[in-house]
Amino acid sequence: MKLYIITGASRGLGRSIKELLQNKYTVVDISRSSKDFPCDLTLTETIPETLNKVFSQYKIHSYKQVTLINNAGKIKPVALLGNLSTKEIQDNISVNLTAPIVVTNEFLKHTNSYKGKIKIINLTSGAAKSPMPSWPAYSAAKAGLENLSNCILQEQGLRCEVFCINPGLIDTDMQKHIRDMNEKDFPDIERFINFKEQGLLVPPIEVAQRVLKEAKESL
Repeated sequence: MKLYIITGASRGLGRSIKELLQNKYTVVDISRSSKDFPCDLTLTETIPETLNKVFSQYKIHSYKQVTLINNAGKIKPVALLGNLSTKEIQDNISVNLTAPIVVTNEFLKHTNSYKGKIKIINLTSGAAKSPMPSWPAYSAAKAGLENLSNCILQEQGLRCEVFCINPGLIDTDMQKHIRDMNEKDFPDIERFINFKEQGLLVPPIEVAQRVLKEAKESL
């Protein structure tokens, strides 16, 4: 058996990944609307308690592999710098960067004596390498997530596999929110409207299959 711990698996790409895995493996969702382990990832101080509950309920030594998938993401706020509230910036960085750091830290604590296979999969974005105007917090956070992945690899590479995967353009509520913005807040909005009209957005289930394939996961 394998155990998968996924952040943000209640909708979008995370839910599709969960759907692909749950018929064969044990899958745990950590998110604000989770039925498994509800946790508001903007409140990063609550994450350690949530991970304690996960590892208290699931005895990892009975699994041959334990995998963490840092999937949860938050695009808001979409606006030019100078027009953002401090709270919006804090919430974005909390979900996209601070939460993955804290979750990973707790995950590694709880798997310290585990002798099976360990994997960490971080889902990044093209905005990490090509920063997008009006996405300052999101772009910075995703760049930080890629650096976090490199740090984990350097520190833990001998005891766990680390993957940092850009899922690309996905047909999710996040993309809909982007298309619903106004041009003043997001000057590049027309390009994202065209992505949808030209059929360039990929269904979440197809992206989930590719992500798991890149992470060398069998379904």
